[in-house]
Amino acid sequence: MITRTRGALLVASAASVLAGFGWQAGGAPEPAYPAGEKPGVVRLLESGLDSAQRRQLYHMAEGSEVLPYAWFRALESVTTRRPFLEQPERFGLISDPGDPDGLPIGMTAAPTVDTRLLGIRMTGFNCAACHVNEITYRGTALRIDGAPSNFEADTFKADLKASMKHTAEDPVALLEFIWRLRRGDEPGSPQLPVQVRGETGRLVRDVESLSREAEHDADALRLLGWVRKAVERERAHPPEDMLLGLQVAPRSAAGGVQPDIESAPPLPERLTYASAAAEADAIVPDDSVGAGTRMVRNASGELSPAKHVEAFLSDVVLTVRLMRARIASFHRTIPTVTTTVAGWGRVDAFGTARNILFPQDTTPNTAPVSYPFLWGFGAQPWLHYDGNTNSVMQRNIGQALGVGAVYDSTTLISTLDPYALHFLEMTTRAITPPRWPQDVLGRIDPALAAQGQRTFARRCASCHTSPPADTTYGPDAVGTDDRRLVNFALPMQDGRHFTDWAATLLAGVETQMFRIFPVPAESLASFRGPTADWRTTSRWTARPLAGIWATAPFLHNGSVPTLHDLLLPAAQRPVTFQTGPGEFDPQKVGLGVTGQPSRVLDTRRVGNRNTGHSGPRFGTDLTPAERAALLEYLKRL
Repeated sequence: MITRTRGALLVASAASVLAGFGWQAGGAPEPAYPAGEKPGVVRLLESGLDSAQRRQLYHMAEGSEVLPYAWFRALESVTTRRPFLEQPERFGLISDPGDPDGLPIGMTAAPTVDTRLLGIRMTGFNCAACHVNEITYRGTALRIDGAPSNFEADTFKADLKASMKHTAEDPVALLEFIWRLRRGDEPGSPQLPVQVRGETGRLVRDVESLSREAEHDADALRLLGWVRKAVERERAHPPEDMLLGLQVAPRSAAGGVQPDIESAPPLPERLTYASAAAEADAIVPDDSVGAGTRMVRNASGELSPAKHVEAFLSDVVLTVRLMRARIASFHRTIPTVTTTVAGWGRVDAFGTARNILFPQDTTPNTAPVSYPFLWGFGAQPWLHYDGNTNSVMQRNIGQALGVGAVYDSTTLISTLDPYALHFLEMTTRAITPPRWPQDVLGRIDPALAAQGQRTFARRCASCHTSPPADTTYGPDAVGTDDRRLVNFALPMQDGRHFTDWAATLLAGVETQMFRIFPVPAESLASFRGPTADWRTTSRWTARPLAGIWATAPFLHNGSVPTLHDLLLPAAQRPVTFQTGPGEFDPQKVGLGVTGQPSRVLDTRRVGNRNTGHSGPRFGTDLTPAERAALLEYLKRL
């Protein structure tokens, strides 16, 4: 029996990478700002939240469990060859120097509630990843709580999958990763072990380089050969399905997880340390006692020289096994149909969910939409661009499942925490529209804004009422790209609408969630809200426009870069434009020059059309002077 090492415990933690859903391929990440430099001055605009509420919004765990925190710290990006979470702006995330875990805004780290893995901190996402943004102007970044972010989720997921696949398949990368797990180091550490370093101290990045050093370090080459053999043995078998068998222990009032780790049931035998140890025993020849121990002696426990090596190789086997299981879940959740690339600040959430859950009934992902702004959502009788549900709780359950919450499809048990979901809902309900910062973006002309207010009353106020009216508008009346409505309404093979299925699934997950995390009877109605209803409208809703200046690009699919362009006839709007973080344009009110020349939104592609919201009813026949006045009022609104 091989003594369980600290490394093995860390590797075993990877089992709760079980799976969320919504993973889709994207392009290669790149620096988010020109020359990779982020503005040095960050100003937090008033949002109605105090500092404590803001910290909770940025990092409270709601049940998303993507990877163990130790794995994220040890993982190297296959694209940048640097720590995976270094410069999160390349994914449109926002760095948060104040977070003790070093995570960007919208990423969380908390002990798992999966009883198979108690004691392990898992990293995931919450709503802030998509609903907190920074816009920059002349060296100042304006932080806006509740604004649609630039998070490029598809690229994040694609780079994460590729980085894990490279780590699981390349022996040198695997050795480096496991060594960082054992030491708690990050990529780039100056104290990596000898078997992955050259004579001059440079990191060895490929097997050939390591082989050339055999005469200087025979043990290193021997260990590498065993690691390669372990990788090959694991690849000869299909990856395990780790989605089933989830059992959840609720958090205590103090935030801990009950019961403690000693009472947690073990993982299935196929994933136990003993199973991996048996593989290691088969890999290491009997005549190799003592070989390779110089590279692996930092393992905890009193082991013989041979057992040092076998314990290390057990870590290798478990790492490869668990990574392959996670990668397999990525493959299951990546649609194989042609897609319209979502890019910065957009996602085709419903299309992706449909294709993941009904792979036999896939449709093209051709309807990415922008993340909506959050302020004022509590006054909306129906949510989403097409008003398809009245349940904030079930809507948030679906969102959390989409960003990594684990659930068992047979029992509907999940890692979701209703207390956290409710707290985040109440926090976001308190967010107020951002005021135009005149000292940064320029003074608002009150006389000009008053003229614009009269135009707004004539042309805009009948649809964009405050509070919002329970009114929907047909696609012919609005004229905007209708691909989102068309795709959402496509019937399943059994004739049901997607909302029919979603209502059943989300209600079941919600029921199990409240069973595992009991809520006092007097609070349950507040947590759940009105009786949940899901519907397929094939129509659009309209929202109040307070704070609209901070939500570019515009229309539901983000196909118009500025409010100035939106007030032009559709034929005069930009056909293509750069998206992503960049310099704000306070004159046109919206996207200015960005640092992303390769991230271009082409409005000629399906789902990206910038047509509609055009004509006298929508103010696109205004004179230049009238248009300027209306823009001035929209800054103040």
